[in-house]
Amino acid sequence: AVRFGSAELHTKLLKQCIERRSELTPGSYATLLVACSYNQRVVPVEFVELLLENLPLITEHPSEKSKERWIPSGYRSLVALGVDRSEVLDPLRDYCFEHLDRLSIPSICHLVHGFGHLSMPPKDDFATVEGELMKRMNSISFDQAAHILNSFGSATEGSAEFYAVLQEKCEREFREANE
Repeated sequence: AVRFGSAELHTKLLKQCIERRSELTPGSYATLLVACSYNQRVVPVEFVELLLENLPLITEHPSEKSKERWIPSGYRSLVALGVDRSEVLDPLRDYCFEHLDRLSIPSICHLVHGFGHLSMPPKDDFATVEGELMKRMNSISFDQAAHILNSFGSATEGSAEFYAVLQEKCEREFREANE
């Protein structure tokens, strides 16, 4: 019911999730954060505070692979929900940059989407992410390139050279797919 249904339905489902938050798994917690970020209009501030209590589900998970997937998503969701406390966001952002070379393309896109929700996006962070993506350009699929373009577009950042390389990759792969 993330994108469909009434505000009342969303609020009812959200209340149930919040009330039962002690039962959340790391994956369901990350999914709940994403759902809340897509439904900001029905998420009361006090719910966000309660959700923050469960953040260790993803930040202290024993599996690095799981953290590499859930922390960037959690970062994006929390920024989109209006959380602007450095004691919450900085450790998530720092984790992402410490593991940037191991993050998947979708996880990197979550990180960049998070930047797009910030009032003052960090230009140095964009440059670092661009550099990592440029190293991986040969292994980035058409779908991933489109996702990256969308992510950077939502953040209105990124160098002209980076956009040109991505756009050329998309156009070339689109042509090849249609030949």
